[in-house]
Amino acid sequence: MKNGFSFIELMIALIVMLILVLLAAPAYQNFIGQNRITAAAESLYSDMALARSEALRKKSTVFVAVQTGTSWCYGLSDAATCNCTTSNSCKLNGIERVVSVTAFPGVTIGVSGLTGNAMSFEGIHGSSGATGQVNFTASSKTLSAAVTPMGNIRICSSNVGGYSGC
Repeated sequence: MKNGFSFIELMIALIVMLILVLLAAPAYQNFIGQNRITAAAESLYSDMALARSEALRKKSTVFVAVQTGTSWCYGLSDAATCNCTTSNSCKLNGIERVVSVTAFPGVTIGVSGLTGNAMSFEGIHGSSGATGQVNFTASSKTLSAAVTPMGNIRICSSNVGGYSGC
């Protein structure tokens, strides 16, 4: 009797392992896609909260501008609305604040309800005066960062677990 595995036993084990990996791949891709849109939406949520708190702290308006399309981005500015595709256009407290598709590959972005794909938070009450949302989509899942006229910000979704509906 020899110790170890025969070539046939080794090949059967490899084939079984390959089948298991092929069955798990689609679920893993959905998991990665959902994690990317969650990270992108939470990043925008945090930046919107930062814009609102900076507006209140400085008692002046802070802007959030969103650029949609295949090379999407968004930026924060305390001077005026900005173009996040232009270098040094979006600065908050003198520091460039831009997030782009390169940080979240495979995620697309859309805007609904925001005039000019922008929002602002005023410095007295932190209100935005706008109702709208920025929608992040990947792997047939959509997660939205929404703002109300009073400046309330929330993340919502109708098909991602753990979030209330929009």
